[in-house]
Amino acid sequence: MESDQQKSKDDISLSRARQLLSDGALEQSLLAIKSYWLANPDDGAAPELLAELMKEGGRQELSEKLENLARSFKPGAETGNGPKAQELFEAGFGLIDVRQHELAVMLLSRCVRLAANEPIVNYELAFALMSLRRFQQAIPYFEIVAGKAPDFDTLLNLAACYTLTRRAKEAQSILKKIDSLKLESEQSLEVGHRKIVLKRLESVNDKAQLTQRDWLYVLYGAILLRPGPRDPNSKEDALSIGSMLALLKGVLDGLQVDLEVVEFYGPQSRPLARALAELLEIPFDSYKGPDRAEKALLAMTWATDIIGPHKSFAKIEERRSLFCYGLTWDEPLPLVPEIVGCLAYDEPMPWRQRSASFPSTDSASVFDEHEFDNEVENSYKSILYNARDMESDPTMIHSVQEAVDYYTDKTGFLMLGNAATFPVRSEYTAELD
Repeated sequence: MESDQQKSKDDISLSRARQLLSDGALEQSLLAIKSYWLANPDDGAAPELLAELMKEGGRQELSEKLENLARSFKPGAETGNGPKAQELFEAGFGLIDVRQHELAVMLLSRCVRLAANEPIVNYELAFALMSLRRFQQAIPYFEIVAGKAPDFDTLLNLAACYTLTRRAKEAQSILKKIDSLKLESEQSLEVGHRKIVLKRLESVNDKAQLTQRDWLYVLYGAILLRPGPRDPNSKEDALSIGSMLALLKGVLDGLQVDLEVVEFYGPQSRPLARALAELLEIPFDSYKGPDRAEKALLAMTWATDIIGPHKSFAKIEERRSLFCYGLTWDEPLPLVPEIVGCLAYDEPMPWRQRSASFPSTDSASVFDEHEFDNEVENSYKSILYNARDMESDPTMIHSVQEAVDYYTDKTGFLMLGNAATFPVRSEYTAELD
């Protein structure tokens, strides 16, 4: 009876996914198909429907691979005993390309049982596991590849997994093996970065458990002001933003960072920059390009704003540092800022973002520039009031001192103030738990 009920639920789930696809709701349909297929790995209806979705989304090659896989599940198929290694690998590899790593792991785990000694199968499975932050599980598969075909990518990823599981000696050994390879200049930079990561790890590896603050420092040399739990529904308000700016001011003072101007990038960051500038009693201005004589802190509300202009910010400059209020938990970025307020899932600011052109069909989403500017003005005043009020709060004083104490003996490995040592900002690989 229970099995029949489950089958009925599964049928409804897949029917719902099919209806969502028919309605053009591709993302919701994808989530429904993914959930169903992970629960029913031997049902060819799932890859068949996913093939339709990928075709609809313009992924023709992956669609064909999924169709081939789906046919192998059907009774009487030529494969006889289900999918063969080649069908599983091609579909799994294609799913990695569209960042569907859980589904890729499901298929490649099955594939590796059929082709246990095939380096490329082991590598792609390890890569998919690594992308899911399942570093310990990825290691044995990378080790198999490293024993058979020790190329640069395999060894570097294995060293990264050893580092992320705090196996520093093994990571060091792998980096020495990489040094024996003939490396291109970009590869040499990556190896150099991994060596710095290991040195940072040594300074905190005596702890029983590493925190978000530890890992952001170890992996990127970045400062994290306010650690916190993963909460998709978290949103900031004037009090929490004011508290963050008071904390930032205290840390900058404690680390003896002198600034002459606060810049903002785009209107969304303007109230944040203005409140911070007045709190620091220095001017604020919009970002007008890389050439500025004053020592500046460029403030952004959300780190993904870096994506568009990231080439302008790739180089660390003595006279400009980056502060991003929110850094994404899960989305890799071309670079990471020197100072991060908190980790978040979405743009954390409570005010609405002004876009270059407004939609004309949905009146609920339309607001004029004057309305936005009033909201900006009110936000800035409230944030500044709360920041000034929080500066002398005993809890804030403790938080500032805790952060300053943490970073004081690590300043040599921070990006902040070390442009000569770290000329380029690290890529953000979103490896934090």
